Amino acid sequence: MLSLHELYFDGRELQHSLAVEWIRKKDAFTSIQASRTIEDLGKIFGMDYGDVLYEIERRAKFLKELAKHRTYRMYGLIEKLNDYRRSFYGDYGDYGDYGD
Repeated sequence: MLSLHELYFDGRELQHSLAVEWIRKKDAFTSIQASRTIEDLGKIFGMDYGDVLYEIERRAKFLKELAKHRTYRMYGLIEKLNDYRRSFYGDYGDYGDYGD
């Protein structure tokens, strides 16, 4: 699910990760392939189908809102992402170490 956090810059335009772009497709959740992907994520994270959908939608909404505010400087954008990661994973002090 970490890939949902990824943002990258294509020239001057802020882009979502490929996972978020896939989620934003209108028919993504009706296809068999999408359903299997969600089931696989559920197995990996020990979550049922509905919980996986909820978490994916929550992250996609966050990233969509973040992308609207393009007035952020790079530092501000990184701080916003770190705040979001802290709210989900907890504060480990070093954002690169999630207790692995």
